[in-house]
Amino acid sequence: YGGKEGLYHAVVEYIADRVSAHAKNVSGEILALIEKDKPFKKDALKACTLLMGGLAQIFVESDEPKAWAQVIIREQANPTPAFDVFYNSYIKNTERMAARCIGLYTGLDPQSDEVKVRLHTLIGQILSFVVSRESLLRNLGVKKLTKAHIALIHQVLMTHMQACLDAPLITKERN
Repeated sequence: YGGKEGLYHAVVEYIADRVSAHAKNVSGEILALIEKDKPFKKDALKACTLLMGGLAQIFVESDEPKAWAQVIIREQANPTPAFDVFYNSYIKNTERMAARCIGLYTGLDPQSDEVKVRLHTLIGQILSFVVSRESLLRNLGVKKLTKAHIALIHQVLMTHMQACLDAPLITKERN
């Protein structure tokens, strides 16, 4: 691997590859909904639901991301050149797709700051289950999330997503 830096870069590539492979499962369906000639608001909502559900499946349902948490947190807090691997492999495309979904639903320009902040808020909720999973487990009094816990998390995430999408617009900027 060429030393510690090479090994670290390989770990980042592995994590990025795992997330990208999983994300491909839902991205085709999402793109089909939002890249229609005339997508409807209901298409945008379904696309948002698929996207959030897909991300939740990766970061909530699987135990594998627990092993990734330190690397993800480190790269978000203090980016190294390896952050480009994360960003270019899946974050950038996911953000672009999600911004389009949110923009279609709200009528805001997908490139607007408000859409980007709403998006970051939604994705941050999901990532919190990686970053603070142990706190949640202890608070729930369990060693592992059950199917019932996972279903509840999905319901809460979808409720929060709907509230975020339906919240009054902060800016006047529309498509």
